[in-house]
Amino acid sequence: MILEIGLLILKILGIILVVVLCLALLLLFYPIKYMGNVEVKEKNATYKGTAWWLFHIIHFRIEGENQYGAGKLRVFGIPVYKINFPGEEEEEEEQASSEKEKSDAVSENKVETTEAQVEQKGSGEENPGSFEDEEKIPFTEKVRRITRKIKELWQTVKEAYGASVEKAELAKVKLQDTKKILKAKTTKRAFYFTKEMVIKILQQIRPRKVEGALTFGMEQPDQTGKILGYVSIGCAMFKIPLDRMNITPDFEKKVLDGYLSVKGRILLGIVLVYLLKLYFNRDVKRVMKRLGK
Repeated sequence: MILEIGLLILKILGIILVVVLCLALLLLFYPIKYMGNVEVKEKNATYKGTAWWLFHIIHFRIEGENQYGAGKLRVFGIPVYKINFPGEEEEEEEQASSEKEKSDAVSENKVETTEAQVEQKGSGEENPGSFEDEEKIPFTEKVRRITRKIKELWQTVKEAYGASVEKAELAKVKLQDTKKILKAKTTKRAFYFTKEMVIKILQQIRPRKVEGALTFGMEQPDQTGKILGYVSIGCAMFKIPLDRMNITPDFEKKVLDGYLSVKGRILLGIVLVYLLKLYFNRDVKRVMKRLGK
């Protein structure tokens, strides 16, 4: 009887373990799909995005306008998590509460000031000869007090100067060590390996379908040209065909107008492999260890 119960428990545990492993494998190698779009017109921007996994078993949606928006996570259609960006009503409530706190603080300060004035009046009646007592202090005692204050001030300045010099020396040594680390062959290998892994991760999560149109311009024409170059480099890096993007630079005025629509998928398993390679790389570990000292 006991043996049968033990076997039954092991069987249940085995089933649970198999289910967990299957879910983990699905999560790693079944793609997370996403889609979204952004529209900008003058100073107004609206956005909407959706991501889902395994036939919408897990579903996340977010949408908003400018800095206001909201998102909701659903599992089997049941809302499990909500996120809200600050709205106008919340900002008004915060502003009202802050104004109330300021008014309360002003009232308290007025009360404290009134009480202090009353106390000063009372003390003035009781001690009318305070200035006279100050005049009765001997001249030598006044000189001694002034000398002591000058010495204390000099000691404070001296200590502050010594601390600043020490900090400057430490910063100089740290800068020299950092330069040596950056010029080392190990650092160069770690940099190129990290760059390779980051590019692979970005290419893995990049959108597969992109459509859009963008008209932009800056106050200075050279700034517009630089941004155009950065956009071209980004499109080449993420393998975005330029025939699907209608990019129009405006070199005469400052403007931002357009829309962008994207669709893609992410395989967490492949991203995890790249991250593990980066984490266990010996050169990266050595550089991080030396920079952390």
